Amino acid sequence: MNSTDHCVVPAGTPRNLNGYTMKKESKLIMAMAMGVAIGTAVGVGTDNLAVWIAVGIGVGTAIGFAL
Repeated sequence: MNSTDHCVVPAGTPRNLNGYTMKKESKLIMAMAMGVAIGTAVGVGTDNLAVWIAVGIGVGTAIGFAL
């Protein structure tokens, strides 16, 4: 039994070793990148870069998992 047998995805969909589809990972990475970008912009504007980058990563990750 393969570790990815529990995933229900169309045949031919590329998967990584953890069983996630590449499309799901792409959405997560895209959301995290957008969170970092928005967090950087807000952080520069408020002169509190470290806090807003961390908040951006957290919000981006949450949105990425929700997609």
